[in-house]
Amino acid sequence: MLPDSHPLAALETVAVEDFAGEDFVIFPYKYMSGFFSVVQSLFDGHRQPRIVEQAIHQEPILGLVAAGVGMSILPESVSRFQMPSVVFKPIATRPQSSLYMARGSANPAAEAFMDCLRSVPVETVI
Repeated sequence: MLPDSHPLAALETVAVEDFAGEDFVIFPYKYMSGFFSVVQSLFDGHRQPRIVEQAIHQEPILGLVAAGVGMSILPESVSRFQMPSVVFKPIATRPQSSLYMARGSANPAAEAFMDCLRSVPVETVI
């Protein structure tokens, strides 16, 4: 996602190379190490973006992007939010993350959550 005034906003899709040297807003490693690592891995072999701000929730990240502080990479599901001055563009390589779940929990809430996950078609983006 990026400010609608950014030159990349005119593109249909963006490539990781387009982010080289750009200002980025991202989840901090301390709180979202898995997601942070996935985003960082996108830049393997490419120039890293400049992380100028970090926030622990997607809503502040959206606000910082809208304010022009930088751009960000968040799950596609966040594109459902309507934020003025922010555009969502898919990354050309269509990176994906995976969700793993443990089996056989003694916790009824965990079992109910896993049943819910099992009911969603595999190809669904959530």
